[in-house]
Amino acid sequence: MRFLSVNADCFLIELASLEETLALYNKLQNTQLNGIKDLVPAAKTILVFFNEIETNFKTLVASIQSLKIDSGFERSGQEVIVPICYNGEDLAQVAELQGLTVADVIRKHHQSVWNVAFIGFAPGFAYMSSPDKPFTDIPRLTVPRKKIPSGSLGLAGKYSGIYPKDSPGGWQLIGTTSEKMWDLERKNPALLLPGMTVHFEDVTHRPTTVNVPQQITCKAEPKQSVPLFTITAPSLQMLIQDEGRLNQT
Repeated sequence: MRFLSVNADCFLIELASLEETLALYNKLQNTQLNGIKDLVPAAKTILVFFNEIETNFKTLVASIQSLKIDSGFERSGQEVIVPICYNGEDLAQVAELQGLTVADVIRKHHQSVWNVAFIGFAPGFAYMSSPDKPFTDIPRLTVPRKKIPSGSLGLAGKYSGIYPKDSPGGWQLIGTTSEKMWDLERKNPALLLPGMTVHFEDVTHRPTTVNVPQQITCKAEPKQSVPLFTITAPSLQMLIQDEGRLNQT
């Protein structure tokens, strides 16, 4: 485990594997060390944001190094069931790559337990790994598709992922869902967050009704809102950036 200072109020933890990252992320979530504001996990790193008034880099590093990290991934208690119609155009190719029948691929996928490891690529795109390890690593497409419809379920490497919106991509597509992975009208726009457990329900042979999502438009701020600052003389290369949205990844 290696600690790298990033800014005055955040630092990066580098780990050796996804399994170590999930174990440490789970431990930090449950331990709730004083001063930590947000945790952003990735495949082999965790970005830690903290309150400079309540703690500091050295104190948190010492506290984290003293933690006893469990080797297994403990479920957060938050479980989500995602209905999947296994009709993806790469299903037969995935079966051939794995030396399985299409029916076996579907069965192994939806009978496995999947954990949300981290969020990446696009808002609401959850990288899900399974301790059951139903498949060997699955290669991405040699030529990525220019457009993959939102709700498409894909496989790549050791991960499952559902595209939250229409976008390019190179994952092997095995199914679709009508669930919205990213919805700005929800309190938390992302349906899936790190630490959650996901169960895929096979609804391939069930009649389903898909609700076409309405176009979401940005709402203007109320006229009575007070401006936080006024730019009087911008410089040539001036950049203004807010502090981001905590606890959304």
